[in-house]
Amino acid sequence: MILIADSGSTNTDWAIVKPSNEIIHFQTIGLNPYFLTEDEIANEILLNFPNQVDSFEINHTYFYGSGCGSGKTKPIVHAALHRLFPKSTIEIDTDLMAAAKALFFNQKGIAAILGTGSNSCLYDGQKIIENLPSLGFILGDEGGSVYLGKLLITDYLNGQIPEDLQQKLSSQFSLNPEIILSKLYKEAYPNKFLSSFGSFLHQNIPSEYVYMLIEKSFSSFFEKYICKYTNYTKFPLRVTGSTGFFFKNQLTTVAQKFGIQIDEVIQKPMDKLIIYHNQKN
Repeated sequence: MILIADSGSTNTDWAIVKPSNEIIHFQTIGLNPYFLTEDEIANEILLNFPNQVDSFEINHTYFYGSGCGSGKTKPIVHAALHRLFPKSTIEIDTDLMAAAKALFFNQKGIAAILGTGSNSCLYDGQKIIENLPSLGFILGDEGGSVYLGKLLITDYLNGQIPEDLQQKLSSQFSLNPEIILSKLYKEAYPNKFLSSFGSFLHQNIPSEYVYMLIEKSFSSFFEKYICKYTNYTKFPLRVTGSTGFFFKNQLTTVAQKFGIQIDEVIQKPMDKLIIYHNQKN
């Protein structure tokens, strides 16, 4: 049996592929080894692992995750997985590699993640050959829902949002400056607080203010990352992630302004990762 994991900032999507091609899906929280210990990762998986599957029958595990690009963090994830699946060969790589494989298989192109955060790379069909990494939600993540939330909340605090949206936002989220500053500077996971406004923006796309905010965020993503790749207009751009998926029209419009064609946007890479690894095994 094959076990595949795609771990983002918020959630980890898992798929168990049986020899019969039956697929069992389950989900855990995001398992970033920068923030979780080996024990915490192992316990979270164990708590959610399907009862009907014998973990000793997993013979190959592919784990793709945020925070898994470092030689210091990979061993944390590997140790947690080996504890639970001792008979499995374990391969660990970044969530960006998961996106590249799912979007392009063995083709060359620019792969992008636009979800809670953002990232991108130029992929040659086998490996990532160029990467301009985002700098996380404090310094980067342009194009992701955290960045959108940052733009929205900054305008809210500065009184630069149209009055009707200001009232909707205050009412729907019970916001005031004190609450906002507390959640950003005193409470845990300020990135989750900022990303929580993505659904509000999606509900209010007809607003010119919201439309322009989304375009501003995507424009920053293209300017700082996509346009820096070698011969970027010569390669297809494909995108995975909820922010790119739900704001696909705005994303496509912005891409065209930069001379870029987007030929595919998917919400999650898991279904295509299953196909990819089934072909490899």
